[in-house]
Amino acid sequence: MTHTAGFQRIRQILMAHWDPIGIADVPACADEYDDYVRVLVRHLAGEMSQAGLAAYLVDIEIAWMGLTPNPDRAQRVAALLLAPN
Repeated sequence: MTHTAGFQRIRQILMAHWDPIGIADVPACADEYDDYVRVLVRHLAGEMSQAGLAAYLVDIEIAWMGLTPNPDRAQRVAALLLAPN
């Protein structure tokens, strides 16, 4: 998978299955999570575990978004990120 394809796949997963601020259906916000996508590309290349990926997503929800975290959703999304294409 190319870097661009991997980036787009992760972006789609975050928008479709994570989306903690509820902007998936707003076309102008398609790039809202791109900073996190870039970090996830590196984490996945480094073979981060599902638990590590989920912890990263939870940390974003708490530290960057000021939200109440959803650990179950983070675990599901982490599993999707690790699933073969």
